[in-house]
Amino acid sequence: MKKLLIIFISTFLAFACFAEQPSDTTKTKRELCKYFIGANIGTGSSIGKYRISWDLNFDFDIALPVSKKSALGVYASYRSWTTFVPGIFWTREKYSEGHANLWGIGFIMNLAHSHDYGNFSVNYNLGWGLEFKGGHSFPCGLYFLASIGFTSWEADSNTPYFHYDTNREIMNVYNTKIYNSSLNIHAGIGYRFNNNKKK
Repeated sequence: MKKLLIIFISTFLAFACFAEQPSDTTKTKRELCKYFIGANIGTGSSIGKYRISWDLNFDFDIALPVSKKSALGVYASYRSWTTFVPGIFWTREKYSEGHANLWGIGFIMNLAHSHDYGNFSVNYNLGWGLEFKGGHSFPCGLYFLASIGFTSWEADSNTPYFHYDTNREIMNVYNTKIYNSSLNIHAGIGYRFNNNKKK
């Protein structure tokens, strides 16, 4: 009888230990913050001595959970003024209800292109800079982001001029190098496809 009691108690304790283990694993998984997948659209401006433009920007943001409160990933932004911005994106849960703070840092690339301004044309060479962004995600899925960045670039300004000899008209071009930096300010609103509201 004593042996049976010992065997019963041992079996019960062993079963209890193994039964709790899946529960702990499940709890740990549930404590991780959710992944983030979202897209947003917005507008902004690039302001410099030789460049003032209004941009329409499209962003895609994705982050995977790395802890109970944070997710880390990447974002990509395309702007109508031939600008592409890849960067690092991370989130930090703020409240248990599903709010999250959003942060990012990106590398601004102004792609090479040309623009005709009527009496002169400008060939813009590849420019670069840094961008910092921040925002907030709400439990309903909506989120906003605002960014500020600085870029440096080089361009060739081509201004035609004419002179005449006795037989014909001859056109030449003044070629002037332009070096400039610009301030970039953008903001957008988007939707997080996986709602962060906790069940």
